[in-house]
Amino acid sequence: MEYTVQERGTTAKRILRVLVIVFVLVLVLVVALFGFFGNLNGGDVSTSLLKPSATPSATPSATPSPTPTAEECDPEFVQVALDRNGSPKVNPNFQAEYDAVFATGISDPERATLLVTGGHNGALLATYAHQVGLFSDQDVKDTSKVATLIDGNCLSEDGQDLYKKLDGAYHMAGVTFAIGEAPANGTNSGVDANGNYGVAEGQGITGDRKAIVITLPDGSKTWVMFRCGNPVFLGRPNLPPVPTDNPPPPTPNTPNTPTPNTHKNIWEAPQHTGNLPEQQKPSVLPAAPEMAQPDKPATPAPVYTAPPAAPAPTAAPVQTPTGPIAAPTPEPSPVVIAPVEPTLPTAPSTGCSPAPGKTTC
Repeated sequence: MEYTVQERGTTAKRILRVLVIVFVLVLVLVVALFGFFGNLNGGDVSTSLLKPSATPSATPSATPSPTPTAEECDPEFVQVALDRNGSPKVNPNFQAEYDAVFATGISDPERATLLVTGGHNGALLATYAHQVGLFSDQDVKDTSKVATLIDGNCLSEDGQDLYKKLDGAYHMAGVTFAIGEAPANGTNSGVDANGNYGVAEGQGITGDRKAIVITLPDGSKTWVMFRCGNPVFLGRPNLPPVPTDNPPPPTPNTPNTPTPNTHKNIWEAPQHTGNLPEQQKPSVLPAAPEMAQPDKPATPAPVYTAPPAAPAPTAAPVQTPTGPIAAPTPEPSPVVIAPVEPTLPTAPSTGCSPAPGKTTC
């Protein structure tokens, strides 16, 4: 089959158009594949698809969210001033802060409250870290050591490291949080007028002892009281003595104390001054016939009659003898019995004495 020049030109143009279209399609496909794999290696699109966007911390804030003064400070580490107003309580706002955390519906409000308050106040962070052994006795009573936990208006790097250790300790296997009561024989803690942390001089806790009970992996327990945020220990840490918020013990009642009489005189009592209530006053209405009381007894009482007087005794008559008085008969003289000489037995005879009924021996 032969083509004319004009037909061959037209066919060539058609082939060129097809090649151009195929080239464009291949180029588009290559560009698309390059862009896809490039995004997988670090592009913004892959980042948004493969990595979930950052979400706010699950730990709620018990206090109004403070405005950080430095852009690099995490909001949970921004420091919030704690005004104790001279109170010996470690954290006078602890109950209110717990209530705010509890209202969020978080599953572990006890643990969260301690972390929130510790993150926003370096002194409280040192206190609660000391309670579980992450801050020594010497460190917690060294104000310069506690000051290193704060940098301006934020937790310092040391403070944030301590916070992470406390968070890890609170989430260790075997560590549990519950609500109970601090022991009555425990040692309370507190702060002095300068805010220095310490413990009571002696054991014993009075007043409301409702507390967060922290059970450690070895089974030992420690407590934080709601009324004050004070840690409570069974023993006594090597800390300086400070005042605590223990209320004074109740005054014991004196046994057998008589109730004081409010009336100076007995005649001032209500029953003698006409001040009795109406229901206690005697009735002025006559009694019903069946309830009437007789004026006189049904049977008169017997009249006592004295027995007659016994007759006066008469004197016995005096007998006068009418004849001569006989002389008394003298007593007979005693009979004298002469002694009897004993009779000695005679010697037996040597002759034969036949037995009774016998004639011979």
